[in-house]
Order: sequence, then C-alpha cells, then structure tokens
Amino acid sequence: MQPDVPSYLVDHAELYTTDPRAAARAWFAEAKFGLFMHYGLYSLLGRHEWVMYREAIPLAEYEKLQQQFTAAAFDADAITDLALEAGMRYINLTTRHHDSFCLFESAVSDYTSVASPARRDLVGELAEACREKGLGLFLYYSYAADWRHPSFYSRDVFEIARPDYPEPEPRYIWQRDEDFLPYIDFVHAQVRELLTHYGHLDHNPGGMAMTPAEQIAAWADRLRDISAMGGHFARSIYDTHNYQAIQDIAMAMLALATDTPLEEIEPLRAPIFSHPTPFTGGDGAVIDPTDGRLLLIRRADSGQWAMPGGALEVGETPAEGVIREVREETGIICEANRLAGVFDSRLCGTTSRHHLYHFVFLCTPLNRAAPVPPLTPGEVLETAWVGANEIPADLYPGHAVRIANAFRVWRGEAETFFDH
Repeated sequence: MQPDVPSYLVDHAELYTTDPRAAARAWFAEAKFGLFMHYGLYSLLGRHEWVMYREAIPLAEYEKLQQQFTAAAFDADAITDLALEAGMRYINLTTRHHDSFCLFESAVSDYTSVASPARRDLVGELAEACREKGLGLFLYYSYAADWRHPSFYSRDVFEIARPDYPEPEPRYIWQRDEDFLPYIDFVHAQVRELLTHYGHLDHNPGGMAMTPAEQIAAWADRLRDISAMGGHFARSIYDTHNYQAIQDIAMAMLALATDTPLEEIEPLRAPIFSHPTPFTGGDGAVIDPTDGRLLLIRRADSGQWAMPGGALEVGETPAEGVIREVREETGIICEANRLAGVFDSRLCGTTSRHHLYHFVFLCTPLNRAAPVPPLTPGEVLETAWVGANEIPADLYPGHAVRIANAFRVWRGEAETFFDH
C-alpha cells in the first residue's frame, strides 16, 4: 500500500495511483452499507433534527442549547466499532444541519461544538477514527437551508428557508438577491474548511466528490426541477409567483457556479429551466464483432474522445435515439442489440450543468466499410475504431466509466449496469 492511499481504499490501491475517482467509485459500488448519523443541538431535545423549524423555536431560545452541549455521549471509537460490527463500510456525519450549529472548528463562526462546553472538534475525532479503522468518511453539510444566518432567504422565497415565527425575527435581514452574497461567502469558507482540515474524504452521498462550484450547480439544477414541476401544477397565481422566484434563484446560482454573466443564462430559461425532469441522453457503444474495436469520435467542442451520442428527442425510444445520433455524427448505420447500462451523470464522472441520465447501448455496425455522409459533421473532428486496450487518455468526462462497462457487458463479464 502506498502511503498516500486512504486506508479504506487499500483494496483499490493500484487503481488509486492512476485514477483516484475511479478507485473511490469502485469502492463505493462494493460498499453498499453505511451509517448516516444526525447529531447536533437538536439531539438534546430528542424530537428530530428539524425541531427548531417544526416547533418554531425562537432563535435566541434555541441558541441557548449551545451552552448545554457537552457531547458526552459522542464516542468516535464506539461509533466506528459499531459500524464495523454491523458490516458497514462508511460513516456520514451531519457536520452542520439547517440550524447552522457546526460540529467542527470554524474561523467564520463561533456557533460550534468547539465553542460549546464540549470544547471538541467532533468531525476531527470521527475522521481520525475512520482513518484508523479503514472506514470511508462522508461529511453532510447543509448549504441550501440555514435558520440562523442573517443573510439566508426568507419564507417568501421558499417555505423551509425559515421557521414560521408569529413575529418577524429581527436578525433576518434578507430582502433582495444581493443580500444573499454574505451567506455564499460564509458557506464557501466552511466547505473549504471541511475539505482541507480532515484529510481524504469520500464522495458526497449523492455521487462523486464535488467542488463548491459543482455543488452549487447541482443544487441549481435541483431547484430548476422543483420550479419547473411546481410551475406546471401550480394552482394559483401566488404559487406560480413562488415557483418563478425559485427559478430565478436557480438561474442566479448557476451563473455564480459557472462564473457566467446572468444575462447569458437568461436564454436558457425556456428550453432548460422550464424542463421539469432530468435530461436523457444516449451513447452508442458501437463494437465491430469481427475485431472487437469500438467506434469513437473526437468532439469538436472540447477536442476530447467520446462514444457517439447525444440528447434524446421527444417521440423516440432511447435505442432509436442512439441509432440516430451515431448515424448523424459518424455516418455509421448500426443496430442496437442490448442495453449496456443506465448511468446517472452525478455518479459516472460526467461534467454537466444539469442532471442527466445516460442510456448506453451495445450496437453492431452495418456499414463500417462504407459509411454514409454524416448529417452533423461540424460536431465531430474525426472518428476512430479502437480496441479495448487502445482507449485514448483524453476522454470526455464520464466516458471512461461507460466505455469500460460497455466492453465488460459485450464480453459477457457483467450484466446491464444500473446505478442504485
């Protein structure tokens, strides 16, 4: 084992040296069972982690719990031993829930376990115990809700943003979008602390490890879906207005995450932000049975190699869409023989502004010797037929995982892949 390989990835050490993310994904696919632990000030009340919201406990009253927080029952050794005894492979801890209380030391907040009577960094203690015992560590952090920070959104934007207090909380100051910026700075500072103070961390529970910008983009996509679906079923002008506000927030978050001027995001409102479901795309794993070579394209937009494919259109099945995309991009007419897998973009390495489902079909070429003219030649710089051991290193994000899986299914070494 090399010294820089995380202890829980020891069985994937060789892969880790060349592709840490692939090693982590392989480990997580095998891990399957872990412990998700909620712990914080709400534990003192024992009435759910949303107790401050559900019971509309005044902020000043709830904050008094910090002076009662001793964490006497928090024993990282006992927690990790229990997880191992149960056959678990990882632990996920709520480092900061919606009440904004942190279980770690923070330079931007004194509302922490370190500043409580406990005087302990509980995240640090658990990280060390997990490292010693070969357990993966996940850190939950509430970004999209904060019931204490003065700059977070009001209930006028979305209902769970704040508890439903009978009287306005004087510390809540948000009135317009620019008031939200101090909160963005605050959470980015804390996410940076979590990512840099505790050694190697595993994926977030939803998939691959994300940078703060990638996480913001993912949340923006989730808000896009909520606003589009909610707007479709809105029963009143008031509901329509609220879902429109959520859509505006989603667009502003995406602009922030991608460092794109908001006016350049605005044209996406109708075709993208009003779309209520994850987007679907298809890849053609076109393998010639005579020599086992796979058809790849070099994309014009990035210069990287990929399987031919693209967005599915209304009125066609996934298989039909893949056949169409292969024909349009390469001039190869093919037959779809088998579904190789359905991949969630969040879990297979795809870089995208939006949540995607990739349908990958094994296809047999019917005219490799005499392709017809491509219908969209401007999308492709060149094509190539490559063997399983000749896959280019400069692949478009996400294709390395999907290509490897397609070859395994084609050789009969694996069943159709589904993320679960």
